[in-house]
Amino acid sequence: MPAPTRNTFGEGLEAYGQIVMSNTKAISRFGGRLAVLYKFVDAALPQLTLAQRMEVEHCCRQGIEHVLSLSDDGHCPLSITKRCCSRPMFS
Repeated sequence: MPAPTRNTFGEGLEAYGQIVMSNTKAISRFGGRLAVLYKFVDAALPQLTLAQRMEVEHCCRQGIEHVLSLSDDGHCPLSITKRCCSRPMFS
């Protein structure tokens, strides 16, 4: 059985650079998608009635709470909850 080879510093650095480039591209794509979604929301919400916007806000808050409950082992501090939930999301 041949002995395992070890990466040289240059090979490790090259691999690290490839990972950084891959992550940079992924973040850029994500940022582009997020910008498009923001523009869509900015264009779509004014077309809704006040009642429809309130329903969208309610559903959005429920969705956010659900996602946070899946990813959080603790509870959100009350001060943050009050600050985030006291103002309307969509006016």
